[in-house]
Amino acid sequence: MPTGPSCNLECEYCYYLEKSELYPERAEFAMSENTLEEFIRQYIESQPTQRVTFAWQGGEPTLRGLDFYRKVVRLQEKYAPPDKQIMNSIQTNGTRLNEEWCKFFKENEFLVGISIDGPKELHNKYRRTRSGHGTFEEVIDGLSLLKKHGIKYNVLCVVNNYNSKYPLRVYNFLKNKNVNWVQFIPLIEEFDKKEENTSTSRSIDPISDIDHENKGELKRCDYRWVNEMVNYPDNNDTEYKELIKLARKAPVSERSVDPEQYGIFMTEIFDEWVRNDVGEISVRLFDQSLEVAIQGNPSYCIFKETCGEQVAMEHNGDIYSCDHFVNKGFKLGNIHDENIVTMIESNEQQQFGEYKREGLPKLCENCNVRNFCNGGCPKNRCAKTTSGDFGLNYLCASYRYFFNYIQPYLSLLRKQYNKNKPLTNVMKQIKSLDNHYSIQ
Repeated sequence: MPTGPSCNLECEYCYYLEKSELYPERAEFAMSENTLEEFIRQYIESQPTQRVTFAWQGGEPTLRGLDFYRKVVRLQEKYAPPDKQIMNSIQTNGTRLNEEWCKFFKENEFLVGISIDGPKELHNKYRRTRSGHGTFEEVIDGLSLLKKHGIKYNVLCVVNNYNSKYPLRVYNFLKNKNVNWVQFIPLIEEFDKKEENTSTSRSIDPISDIDHENKGELKRCDYRWVNEMVNYPDNNDTEYKELIKLARKAPVSERSVDPEQYGIFMTEIFDEWVRNDVGEISVRLFDQSLEVAIQGNPSYCIFKETCGEQVAMEHNGDIYSCDHFVNKGFKLGNIHDENIVTMIESNEQQQFGEYKREGLPKLCENCNVRNFCNGGCPKNRCAKTTSGDFGLNYLCASYRYFFNYIQPYLSLLRKQYNKNKPLTNVMKQIKSLDNHYSIQ
């Protein structure tokens, strides 16, 4: 539930600040009390489940002030029937948190998401103030306040062309900060096709001449037992290499994560997590992968076969098909004119969700990990296949590499789950396999 695009920072990769151009007539983007009340009433009524979750975001949602969220809580109490459990989460940059905010979050059981892109030198690369200063110290101060007040929190980490070179530095930093839930979001900034841009080619490897943990090279792992159990892409896979070359020619910014490096980034973190942190740290991509291995179908919209259940609302009540498609072509209506459920169930929104499946390139049809990614998020389908078809996900090579690589580990985790045994048992199993193969 975006509270408006206004923000106190100017992070270089933020796409949401651009959305203010949709409403040029408004100097401020403040949701009216009438719109807030109508939204809360409709949203609670539309949810079939006992638990109803409100996710507040911006821009920077704390700019609305505490009185706005006090009003939110009162309206939720007014419209929620006794059998409904109301949950609130808020995604913040963390720089405006103080004692008063934290007391409110604690008293009302808000889950707080905080944006951190790694240690200081990595975080400050793109997450800056309007005057160009880094925000790391303020964010860490905010994180310390959340811990002090015992507030549940998680971390959103944007993986870009810079911090993606240091997977273990990023992961171990978050681990040392006692972060136990993290979502790594790949940054893929597609250029506006209406704008002329002379720097759209990624054909030159942007990370080849920079010293970092893995030099951007795709290597067989050090764990030979894994190599014997799965045939994942390597430097001899010509189609894989060609997909990387084609993706690097996609019209994306230089800040965007490299189409191969994201897979390497997540794989290196997975190797550390699966040996040492199962049950202690939750990584959304890993949880989602295990869910598919056990249940067969992903629940996260990015990896589902179809999407469209999660719409986005702007400050004035306008409803859009998705948070990543907030533009005039995907506007479904306004809550003051139509019911949320009616808009979600409309033919336009159903077609939007089904296109995720229907718009897949033929290359995806026989992919052995299609059930894990289902083509990924449609917003990132800006690359071409080896046969020239447009609409391939920019991260196809990364998904192929990562999802193939983790299969042996998922098999071990699934066996523990099916036996009703703790998943943490796999850490000892894996280390035993590592030791066995290392002495042969």
